[in-house]
Amino acid sequence: METTFTGEELRNTVSFDPDRQLRGEGGEGLLGHVLGLVAAAETRERALKVSDAPRRRLTASTLLANIAAAAINRVDPKRFVTVSFNRNNYAGTGLSVAAMTAMREVLLDQKMIEGRSGVRSVGRFDDVHSALTRLRAAPALIDLLGQYGIGYSSIVRRLDRGTIVLKDRRQGIDRDPPPDVALTASVIEGMNRLIAKADINLPDDAWDRIIARHAAAATLDQKERADAGDLAATALYRSFKFDWQHGGRMYGGWWIGLPKEERAHLTINGQRTVELDYSQLHPSILFARVGRPLDFDLYTLPGLDSPALREVGKDTFMRLLNRTADKGGSAEVRMRAGDRKLLPADVTPEDYMRRFLVQMAPIGQWLSTGEGTRLQREDSDLAIEVMAKMMNLGAVVLPVHDSFVVEKEHSDSLMLAMRNSYERKYGITPLIK
Repeated sequence: METTFTGEELRNTVSFDPDRQLRGEGGEGLLGHVLGLVAAAETRERALKVSDAPRRRLTASTLLANIAAAAINRVDPKRFVTVSFNRNNYAGTGLSVAAMTAMREVLLDQKMIEGRSGVRSVGRFDDVHSALTRLRAAPALIDLLGQYGIGYSSIVRRLDRGTIVLKDRRQGIDRDPPPDVALTASVIEGMNRLIAKADINLPDDAWDRIIARHAAAATLDQKERADAGDLAATALYRSFKFDWQHGGRMYGGWWIGLPKEERAHLTINGQRTVELDYSQLHPSILFARVGRPLDFDLYTLPGLDSPALREVGKDTFMRLLNRTADKGGSAEVRMRAGDRKLLPADVTPEDYMRRFLVQMAPIGQWLSTGEGTRLQREDSDLAIEVMAKMMNLGAVVLPVHDSFVVEKEHSDSLMLAMRNSYERKYGITPLIK
């Protein structure tokens, strides 16, 4: 496989999604074309088993859907898809690594894809170093996508995979969601139906700004935060991690990755939108646990309340919340090197951290416990309730974790749904903005 790519190019990636597939006349045409190439290249001594054909077809559809989605990305069509060829990573997906490998080899031979093979090595101290295979569409496949009219609507999330996902399941945890989680699937499915019928758009000038921001980003991490161009992603799903008490937030919508200032330009069915969010949601939930309303800005300190330092405070809070004792504990959390220059000359980083910890004393019991992902379970339950209320009104809701985008005419209803849901759960009136 061709390896003459720079390190920066190869780090510019998007993860392979085993839950995608092609659809429609164009998708079926592309799939048949590529499967024909694979069949013609085979040198099997025996014919493919009839029982193997559906799995091969599904695998081909999924691999092509991922490569196509990256190639037609609205912001950056040059990203590689990182693909594992370890069968252990596809348990329960219905995908075949053998079929995926055969497709990769044929597509490479036909010069339809390019990239770099994965590597795995064991060091002197049994430490394992690995990198996944990187693949992206080459000009020949890009031309083929055009011939078959492959667009965003040609790529969908597999319905058979459901709307509730558990990743990195811990040993002993049931694969099936508990009843309270399972019941939320109907809300997500219902909203997905409304979203599928809606015309969700962002004007070209907003895309131009996003593309410019992406191009100007100094690091790949900043590029990822600036990227929201996967317009094929329109089906929401709920993603848990390790067990059913961690995570649970909704993903799958391309609008989630938009910079907030650009989300303000979204339209739904040609109508302007409004975005309302729970202010300081995780801190306010923790304060509610100790029976206190959060009536001040936890992310700022007296005299240190500039917008830039507020972002530092927000980042510091999240690091303190998500760090666990086996990673050093809260005492090991320090200001990032780049943030220190934002402090006045008479405030040291140590002073800042000390004052910040004092301010968070009422909720100190949850610091350095990894509480962040458990709070995501709570905030996602809250989001589901808000969406259910709005769905009963027939309103399209675009969730963005702790905020919601709706047509402007539904803003009052959204405000009421958010307030009532929070008050029912925590007994305190939330700050919504």
